[in-house]
Amino acid sequence: PKSEMKEMVKLEPSSDVDPELLRSCTPVTFAIPIEAEYEMDLDSEVFVSGSFCNWEHKIRCDWDPTRRAFSTTVQVPVGVHMYKFVVQNGATSTWVCGPGVRVKDSQGNENNEITVHEPERISSPAGKPRSLSAS
Repeated sequence: PKSEMKEMVKLEPSSDVDPELLRSCTPVTFAIPIEAEYEMDLDSEVFVSGSFCNWEHKIRCDWDPTRRAFSTTVQVPVGVHMYKFVVQNGATSTWVCGPGVRVKDSQGNENNEITVHEPERISSPAGKPRSLSAS
């Protein structure tokens, strides 16, 4: 991962992205629980980064008391992606793997891995797309 990373609150596809690519993105929730293994607490700042953003951005995770975890939801393109969390305590930043599948990259770094599938389409019984609206 690059040392000079831009912080983003959420990584959303920009308006100049190919509409086909936008349709192939799926919302993915990344979460890492507070555990001694991760050397974090409620005062820590937690981010996620990965191959889905070319390791160029770190996306802030917010504390979720229901999950007892830091989490964020990001639009991620379909495919296999590696990712890792950044736990920041004061001036110290540590890259950590969260729970889930772990793999080594070509440089021997251990990362989490996720496979993102096409978003599900809601169809009417006749096979025509159906719009969803609040009544």
